[in-house]
Amino acid sequence: GGDRRCDVGALARIVDCQEFGVGKYRLLCVMGERIRVQRWLDDDPYPRAEIELWPDEPDGQADAARISNVEDRMVALLDRIGEARGTPVRSREIVESAGVDPENHLYALAARLPMGQADRYSLLAAPSEAARVEVLSEAVDTVTAMVEFQLSE
Repeated sequence: GGDRRCDVGALARIVDCQEFGVGKYRLLCVMGERIRVQRWLDDDPYPRAEIELWPDEPDGQADAARISNVEDRMVALLDRIGEARGTPVRSREIVESAGVDPENHLYALAARLPMGQADRYSLLAAPSEAARVEVLSEAVDTVTAMVEFQLSE
């Protein structure tokens, strides 16, 4: 009761499950296809919905140079955070490790960026790869501004 539901999500495949006692588990999941909720159904006992797969718009390919620019700005941001903490960060490795799965590359980059849930949802709900790059770029700008503000105090 009282939960907030979203109309965009992703299918997930459980690749590892560890039990930690009375009803507690740790799951490792891999993201699958994006989905849109068509209609919420009655809870039975958990939320249920009719969904459809939601592939990217066909003409929304992102420019490789634009993605590279976002990656470089993420590296600079992670370096700045590391400098402020006095701890070197292997930021280039962190960002480059997101490139393992080209289909989910932008989602993997977002997972490495300390951004809020609303920004993560905006990225997931973007209709194309090009739109996701713009959302991620704006998130990098926002996080960078927040970090710089905090460091200026």
